[in-house]
Amino acid sequence: MKQSHATRSLQEDPPLVLVVDDNDDDILLFRRAVGQLNYSGRVRYLDSGAKAMAYLGGTGGFEDRTQFPSPGFLILDLKMPGINGFDVLTWLLAHHIPEMRIVVLTASDDLREVRRASALGAPSFLTKAVNFSEFKETIGALLGSFEAHHRHLAHSEMRQVA
Repeated sequence: MKQSHATRSLQEDPPLVLVVDDNDDDILLFRRAVGQLNYSGRVRYLDSGAKAMAYLGGTGGFEDRTQFPSPGFLILDLKMPGINGFDVLTWLLAHHIPEMRIVVLTASDDLREVRRASALGAPSFLTKAVNFSEFKETIGALLGSFEAHHRHLAHSEMRQVA
């Protein structure tokens, strides 16, 4: 049975995880957690909403999709100076960016923010843990769900090709 390029790509290359957070300490913790979890997928970090929109839109130095592939998963901080996470979510809706799973990761547990993020297309909302062990556990569960989602998509495409 011959596999399509898309199916081979899904099987061989886990989708990119794009993490957008302006807090250097949170990015450092995220990198440390990913390293300790031995996550095999690709993770790219951006420190602003403006950079996230440029990356997702393929503009502002992010035009080359070979070097800057579209992410399959977006982990987005809501509270950033300038263009915040809500602005990015609103922009995503307006620009019909190809489907990706979106998880909002924030220090807030305000129910109004949860509802607003959900209405803007972010069905998952995680509160940043206070200590590293909890943070690593949360990130591990999140990356595990991404991998499971990726495997499910790959399996579905293989059935369609067969």
